Formats: sequence, C-alpha cells, structure tokens
Amino acid sequence: MTLDELRHLAPLARLSAGATDQAIDRAEAECRITFPSDYRQFLLNSDGLTGMVGSTCLALWSARELGELNKGYNLAEFCPEAVAVGSNGGGEAIVFRRDSLRIGHVPFIPLDIQHYEDLAGTFDEFLRAPAPRDWR
Repeated sequence: MTLDELRHLAPLARLSAGATDQAIDRAEAECRITFPSDYRQFLLNSDGLTGMVGSTCLALWSARELGELNKGYNLAEFCPEAVAVGSNGGGEAIVFRRDSLRIGHVPFIPLDIQHYEDLAGTFDEFLRAPAPRDWR
C-alpha cells in the first residue's frame, strides 16, 4: 500500500515519518519474526499510526516500540503464538499469528491465543477493513 492510499484510508489518523530498514530489522529480531512484506512497507511509509481508519480507532505501534511493548505485555509468556503490532484502544491487541502471519486480535486480558479472532489474511486487507462488527 502506498502512502497516498494510506492517507486516503485514514485521513484523520496521525501518520509518522517512515521507519528505517535498520529499525524494522531490529524490531524483527526483538520480536523473533520476519514481518510480512506489506506490513514492512507500512512501517517504511509510516512508522506507526494513531487514529481512525475507516470507522475504527487504531494505535499501530512504531518499529522502535514493537519489541518493548511485546515484552511489556509479556506476549512471549502468555501468547507466544503471536506478535502484537498495536491495539484498538479498547482492550484488544492487534496481532500477527506466528504460524500463518494472518492478522487478528486477542484481548489483553486474558492474553491467550485461544481468544484469537482472525481479521484478515494480509496487513493491507486489514487496513481496508480493520474492525469486526462488534467493535463498531
């Protein structure tokens, strides 16, 4: 997804200057994952996002925050099957499943893959339709 497409999908969201390849590589190492190419491109275009995407409020974390916040939320202990990349601001973590790289959400409490709900097959698909009906 291009930066112009992102701006069109999220005209009211706060976008950031893009991350460097080195910052993304560091985040991948800290989170022990290779990010999907469309998510990597998102970080290169905007290193995080806060605000409305369509009718959904999202906080997508910057590359430099990813390792720190995954560690802070104890994902490796409580939900090792996933890597969090943000939240909906309402108690749900936005995550990539490690086994499939599909994107979905899990509640922060209880933080457990058993409560995972799939949102999209790719990050770009997620940005185009980020919220299940019960979030709206």
